[in-house]
Order: sequence, then structure tokens, then C-alpha cells
Amino acid sequence: MRQVIEFSVRVALLAFILSILWWTSDAPLSNVMNLSIIVGGVLLVFPLVGLGRSMLDRQQTASRAVWATTGIPLARAFTTHHD
Repeated sequence: MRQVIEFSVRVALLAFILSILWWTSDAPLSNVMNLSIIVGGVLLVFPLVGLGRSMLDRQQTASRAVWATTGIPLARAFTTHHD
């Protein structure tokens, strides 16, 4: 049962990330907003690394490491690298 719940959560998160990528590919945001999203994403690395570390300390597997290091700020950086 736990595997089904984990799979469902992963599918929901993937759908969420893909919807954000789809939305940000056409979102006309100002340069200040783009910069704040990118810099904010970089500044959020420190608390997220601490959270990921605590998750890895509970269950130390390679798949958990991949799951814990996935990040959302890449979405905006991916769409603004052309600018």
C-alpha cells in the first residue's frame, strides 16, 4: 500500500512540475520578476538542502537521494536562458 501512495505522490508532483513548466514557457514576466525567481530559488537551496539531508538520514538509498535533490527553480531558469 505504501508503494501505491508513493507512486501516486510522485505522479502528482510530476504533473505539477510539468504544468509549471508549461505555464512558465509562455508567461510574460518582467526582468525583475525573473531575477527574483532565479535568485530566490538559489537562496532556497540552503533550507532545502537541510530538509533533503534530514530525509536522507531517515532512509539512505540512491532513489531517495534523487528524489530529495529535485528542484523547481530550474523551471524559470530553463525558460529564461534564451533571454
